[in-house]
Amino acid sequence: MKTYQQLLQQWSTLAPNECRATENLYAFMVKYNNTLRLVCSDNLDKHTLDFVLVTIINHCLCRNSRIEFASVVSGEVVATISGGLRSQPYSHIAIAALDAYIQLLEF
Repeated sequence: MKTYQQLLQQWSTLAPNECRATENLYAFMVKYNNTLRLVCSDNLDKHTLDFVLVTIINHCLCRNSRIEFASVVSGEVVATISGGLRSQPYSHIAIAALDAYIQLLEF
């Protein structure tokens, strides 16, 4: 399972127009509604994760891709995009969404 930091790094590599790494190893600029916002990968606070979640949902909608969420037995969440791109189970919905979204970018 990839860490939140690894997922952000992969997002910035696959879609630099949506997320780009800064000079700080743990800072990324995430684009939402033509505005860039600083996201620190070592800060897993509620506001940062909520922002990442809303951003990913927006990007999925722009691609006409449906995203769904399901709880698994362990209490973690799995995200599925377009019925087939499924994330690993994660403790937070935003991290699961990011994992599935990266699969969509790789597809």
